Amino acid sequence: LEDAKGNRYYTTEDYQIECYFLPRKYTTIMCEYAKDSIEYNLYMCGDNRDTFTVTPKNADRCRYLIGAGEIEEEFRKAVCMNLLNYYFEQDEREHLEKLLTELEPSDVLFKYRSEVVKYLSVYGMNQKAYDFTLAYGPENMEAKTIVRFCSSLLEQDGYPDSREMTCMLYSAFERGKYNALVLEYLIRYYNGLAKNMRNIWKAAVSFEVDAYEICERLLIQTLETGAYIAEEGQIYESFSVENMRSDINRAYLAYKSYEFLVQDRLVAKHVFEGIERLCRQEEEILDVCMMAYLKFYSTQTAQLSEEQKKICEKFLHILYGERCIIMPFFAEYKLISSDACRISNAELIEYKGNPESTVVIHYIINREGEENGDYVREEMKNMYGGIFVKEFLLFFGETLQYYVTEAHANKEQLTESGTIQKSDSLSDAATDRYGLVNDIAVAATLKDYSTAKELLEEYAKKEFVAESLFRLQ
Repeated sequence: LEDAKGNRYYTTEDYQIECYFLPRKYTTIMCEYAKDSIEYNLYMCGDNRDTFTVTPKNADRCRYLIGAGEIEEEFRKAVCMNLLNYYFEQDEREHLEKLLTELEPSDVLFKYRSEVVKYLSVYGMNQKAYDFTLAYGPENMEAKTIVRFCSSLLEQDGYPDSREMTCMLYSAFERGKYNALVLEYLIRYYNGLAKNMRNIWKAAVSFEVDAYEICERLLIQTLETGAYIAEEGQIYESFSVENMRSDINRAYLAYKSYEFLVQDRLVAKHVFEGIERLCRQEEEILDVCMMAYLKFYSTQTAQLSEEQKKICEKFLHILYGERCIIMPFFAEYKLISSDACRISNAELIEYKGNPESTVVIHYIINREGEENGDYVREEMKNMYGGIFVKEFLLFFGETLQYYVTEAHANKEQLTESGTIQKSDSLSDAATDRYGLVNDIAVAATLKDYSTAKELLEEYAKKEFVAESLFRLQ
């Protein structure tokens, strides 16, 4: 080895080998002369995007590299994100805001997107945070970040109906992040699955936010789709309190009444309470609602309040007395309504079929001691929605045999048959002449002549009173 003075050394002498050109020795000297050198700045920052860190010494160099067009795009984006993190940690607000202002959605790598949107939101750049989320999609953004910048935008100008805003807010809501502003917006504009709207309604109730609008849309959706919601009764109550007289309320009550009356589906009590409220307000009640109401309470007539009894009596008078509609369950109200009392003496045969079909009952009434005749053919009346009813008056000892045929699209088929026999026991309290005649026949057959005599006297009194008070002109 030879040194700078020409001295040569042999291995017997101790010596040390050093690199003549060490970059670390000259970086500080070159600093002022290589500010615009891409190679120098790359060296100062480190050319490995996964391991380099931003320090006070290389922060300006990193800032230069971000704007250098010759740098590989992936590396430039990594430098940008590291610089953002550095400014945030060092609380260099001015530099951070400047860098955020210059950012475009395409400048950010996928794994850093959520973090960038968070920075935009924290530093009040809410519109830009919204635009970035719109470009990326809300799915990978933090829910609390979405709530933060969206709430700020809603407070500023209320934000009109926007599908994008609705999707963002619901994405956050679905992940359990929301506030009163978010709920108010979703209540006003969200349309989706019934279960999703139900969840928004439940959250609104817990926040004591007015949920009328979403209740209205939810009820309309259940009417159109038939979707089942466990809390439907509570949702209906929330809606009907403010808008009992609306067409939607009437449509809902009619739809639920139809399900109960025609389709034999279970319906909650709130439906019939809604019908009662309409009655109190003297609103017009649809026939299907009246029939469903009577059917619902027909098994509990002894527990009816005075108000409910008056409602039932009114409905029976309208349906049977005015419109000649008769249903088997009307007879259960014989102690409440004179109209129902007249029905209670009859035997009613009910058949459910296609409303557009022609339903015919073929029957024969057999009497003791008489020969059987031919079957009589009569068309059954469609009372409502495919419920066909035929009324028969049978006396003691008579038996009705029948079968039903349904004709539709030029095809007729036998669908039902049966036998009905008049009871051989005395009625509890016969109040009309038909009941008395039947009870007289039963008593005579049982050889209870004293009872038969009393019934004959009662019948004579009623006949005399009827002929005296009601004379044909």
